[in-house]
Amino acid sequence: MASRPASLTWQEVSDQTAKIFKNGMGEEYLQPGSLPAILHKIMDQKQIEKQVSEQSSEQNSEQAVRSTPGQSEARPALPIRMSTD
Repeated sequence: MASRPASLTWQEVSDQTAKIFKNGMGEEYLQPGSLPAILHKIMDQKQIEKQVSEQSSEQNSEQAVRSTPGQSEARPALPIRMSTD
């Protein structure tokens, strides 16, 4: 089809692509710009953003846990007991 785009008719395109769509194949095809295609694109983008956010927070957690070489790990402060004597 791409080798002779100027001489193709819609009927020829339909005939050549018929084997793709026969027997239920191609049912999941979404025409670009259709509402379902737009909604799928939005959902895919939100999923990508969620994965990036999760990866970023995992990296931040790992960095907070690791201590730098030569530095002692921070220990929680012990409570001070005041003597009343």
